[in-house]
Amino acid sequence: LELNLSVKGKPLSALPITVGYQHVSRKGTDNYSPKAIGNLYATASYQLYKELSVYVCANNILGQKYQYFAGVPALGFNFVGGISYCF
Repeated sequence: LELNLSVKGKPLSALPITVGYQHVSRKGTDNYSPKAIGNLYATASYQLYKELSVYVCANNILGQKYQYFAGVPALGFNFVGGISYCF
């Protein structure tokens, strides 16, 4: 079961912001019982020009410890940013 709730807003016309929560519950096996995943995230981008924007995305804001796959822990709080060019 996967549930994703998000709220999007634009405090400025060139600044869309999204805050969301992703919940994933999983079935286990006889030897492995995975915990549910709860990921609070936020994204923002700013349009500098018609074709150019910058963005940042923060994941696992609550710092949950979980594994997507057995033996492979997910990152703690992390963020990524970049530049987007559309032509």
